[in-house]
Amino acid sequence: MHLYKGILAALGATLLLKIATVVPALVLADIIDNLAASAASSQLLLGAFICLVALQASMTPLQAWCLARLCQERVKQLSIRWCRELLDKRFEAYGQLHGGTLVKVLDRGITAQERWLGFLIGSAWPVLAEAAVLITLFAYLGATSVLIGLIPLSLVYLWANDRLVRWRRPHIEAVNAREDELAEQWVDTFASATTVKLEKAEDAAMLPVNQTLSHYAESAVQVAYSGGWIQSLRTLFIGLGSGGLLMWGIHDQGLATPQLSLGELVALFTLVSGLLAGVAQLAEAWRLVDQFRLDKRKLEHWLQLPSFGPARITEPTSQGKGAGLSIAPCQLRARDTVQLHIEEPLVLHKGERVALIGPSGCGKSTLLHTLAGTIFPLRKEVHLQGRCLASLDAREQFSRLRLCPQDTHFIPGSLPRAVLFEQAHDRAQIERWLERLGLSKDWYELDLDARAESISGGEARRLTLLRLLNQPGEFNFFDEPTAGLDAGSAERTWDLLFEAFNGRGLVCVTHDQSVLSRFDRVITMSEGRIIGQMQTNIAQNPPLAGAPYTLERPCVAMGCAAAPGFQCKCKQCGGCCAAHRDARPLLQ
Repeated sequence: MHLYKGILAALGATLLLKIATVVPALVLADIIDNLAASAASSQLLLGAFICLVALQASMTPLQAWCLARLCQERVKQLSIRWCRELLDKRFEAYGQLHGGTLVKVLDRGITAQERWLGFLIGSAWPVLAEAAVLITLFAYLGATSVLIGLIPLSLVYLWANDRLVRWRRPHIEAVNAREDELAEQWVDTFASATTVKLEKAEDAAMLPVNQTLSHYAESAVQVAYSGGWIQSLRTLFIGLGSGGLLMWGIHDQGLATPQLSLGELVALFTLVSGLLAGVAQLAEAWRLVDQFRLDKRKLEHWLQLPSFGPARITEPTSQGKGAGLSIAPCQLRARDTVQLHIEEPLVLHKGERVALIGPSGCGKSTLLHTLAGTIFPLRKEVHLQGRCLASLDAREQFSRLRLCPQDTHFIPGSLPRAVLFEQAHDRAQIERWLERLGLSKDWYELDLDARAESISGGEARRLTLLRLLNQPGEFNFFDEPTAGLDAGSAERTWDLLFEAFNGRGLVCVTHDQSVLSRFDRVITMSEGRIIGQMQTNIAQNPPLAGAPYTLERPCVAMGCAAAPGFQCKCKQCGGCCAAHRDARPLLQ
């Protein structure tokens, strides 16, 4: 209802302004026709003319305010909605939404919507309103023949302008593509500026930027050239319209009984000139709309990317009921490479502490993100307490499955905003956790920027842990929580994690061999596959006790001489291997 009121107010103000534009022209006609009359009459008309012009001038800001307020309110609503929609996309989409390109396309898409609304509200409607007023005036003055000539001319001009705009589209697309490339290259270049400077590689770093700038300059020249044809057409249209009106006026005044007085002819010429300028403005607005419509089309493509949310599940939901978190056999491929291959069902029990180890690039983080439900194609293979993750909405899933990725990102502001994102929290508890992590409680008031450039990487890493500490889930996933920390800081961090998440599922990717004995289970990965599981505390996990093991190296437990590749059923194997790490048994 509020939107409709704004539309009516804006359109009404425009119509009143167009009517107010006509009245001074008619008064001007009377002034010219009565020049030979009394001076008092002329002065009175002149005073009325000045008052009407002042009234028109005072109404112009009102019209601009109404139109701009209506347009910007709508643009604001759409911009908020679009940004929110982008945040709702699947995690895979963010790999496509590169920083520089995303900002450029989002900005141009919002500008395109603003231009489109401006075209409808600020150009199309005023021209239509002015045309309606002039049609009435022409009929009143008996100059309909002028209107009959102007309408076809205007339609032909708008059609020709549209043809030129369509011909110009590839040039605009080329410029936009170069702008996107430049935005991405500038972000990448200046992000690595420190390394570039240290290696004295400024020329090499600028080479792709220079090439793109050359292509951009060529495309911009084409855009300017095609734009020149559009301006030429505009000049031709206004010239033909004005010339045609003058010819009609000369012919009319040459008649024995002219249809119009000299003053009316001057007023008509003034009004028609305004109409021609309005039609030309309409064509120019259409050119801009078409130009930005290409930008909006790309934004719309991104907005149409699939959102993260529940899907219809036809399989029974009883799979893995009561088993905690489970993943069925599945495979994830990308670019003809196997990123993850689960050959046997994997079950994580409630409250179990699990470490994922293996060489870099072996699939540890991929498995971690799969279990956390962020890899959308595999969500249907993961079940939480018997419910398929694909049937959960994002809010429920990420309340029960909490993930702390390896990258550190913040929102500018103090710790409650930058780190905790304004989530409910106990300040005293946060300050205690800060001190446990080797940071002082004064960090609560510290202002951070988005990249946390004012603090070290290890400090930023520890701050991100506060998010899961503050709002833990049933299962809590950490991707290298002690990366970049010295031994003392790492030990304090592990102590806090094991204490805070006691009784909750804790799954960590780590290269820290010294902490493995504190986990209930250690899963070893290689080339996207689970190649081994080591039970470090059999007593706490009875379902795994007594299971046969296949050894990579000979078991060194007393009385057990199982060789590599053979099964070992000795009851001491798990404890011995966990304590001495001389053998690494793999659960079959």
